[in-house]
Amino acid sequence: EALILRTLVFFSVAAAAGANAYRAPLVLGALFLASGASGFDGLARLFAYPFGARWGALQDDPWKGKSLAEFWGARWNRVVGHFLRTQVFRPAARRLGSVGGTLAGFSVSALLHFYP
Repeated sequence: EALILRTLVFFSVAAAAGANAYRAPLVLGALFLASGASGFDGLARLFAYPFGARWGALQDDPWKGKSLAEFWGARWNRVVGHFLRTQVFRPAARRLGSVGGTLAGFSVSALLHFYP
C-alpha cells in the first residue's frame, strides 16, 4: 500500500512540476525529473512484485538528508551513486587520493549530465 501511495504522489508532483515548469524552469524541471524517475521506479517495482522481483528504491527519501554528503552520497539516485563510487571514485582515489577521486567522480557525473 505504501508503495502505491508513494508512486501516485511522485507522479502527481511530477505532473504539477511539469505543467508549471515555465515559471521556474531550473527548479521545477529538476523536481519534474526527480519525481518522475521515482514514480517510474515505483511503477516498475509494483509490476515486478507479483513475479517475485524485489529491489531497493532508486532514491531513499533524499529530503531527509541531514547533510550534503548524506544527500548526494546515500540518498539521491542510489544506482548512479553506486556506479560512480565503485567505478570512478575508488579507482581514482587509489591513484590520486580522495580529493582526486572526488573530482573524478564529479567530472564523470558532469559529463553524464551534459551528454543528453
